[in-house]
Order: sequence, then C-alpha cells, then structure tokens
Amino acid sequence: MRLISRLFISRFIKMENIFIISLLTTFLYSLAKIVIMKFVDKEMQPLKELVKDAVIVFSTSLIAVYVFSHMDGNMTNFLNVITDTKTIPAGLGASEIFTDVPTF
Repeated sequence: MRLISRLFISRFIKMENIFIISLLTTFLYSLAKIVIMKFVDKEMQPLKELVKDAVIVFSTSLIAVYVFSHMDGNMTNFLNVITDTKTIPAGLGASEIFTDVPTF
C-alpha cells in the first residue's frame, strides 16, 4: 500500500511540474501579446481573442511537456536541457581527458 501511495505522490508531483511549466508559458505568451498589442500595433484586440490564444498555448504546451516527460522518464532532464546544465549519468563516473602535449 505504501508503494502505491508513493507512486501516486511522485506522479502527482510530476504532473504539478507539468502544469507549472504550462502556466508559466501561457503567462509569458499572454504578457508578450499584450505588450505587442499596446506598444507595437497600438490597437487592442478583443479579450476573447487573447483568451482563445492563451487556451491554445496552454493546451499545446501541456501536451508537449507531458509527452516529453513520459518519453524520457523524468522531468529533471527536460529542465537540464532548458537551463543548459551539464550532468553525467550515474554509472559513468569521471571521464578521462588527455591534457599532455601530443607525441606525434
């Protein structure tokens, strides 16, 4: 029973991360869209258009992050790609590097 509850909690945390990334993406898109409408186009579109676009962005980002997280297996690799964090897989250890002057 504990194993089932742990799996459920870990899956819930993973889904929570997916929703946070999708909401952040939607917020940034909406903010950029409002700035473009206000300062570049100097013409505000109806709120209905903005909400429709935000729903499309949220749903597509949710699907994309969900599919990616289930293809790879964990969300940290996805976030490492975004933040450009270099990680070494657990089984490899330190890599050997040749730093001497070549003898040829």
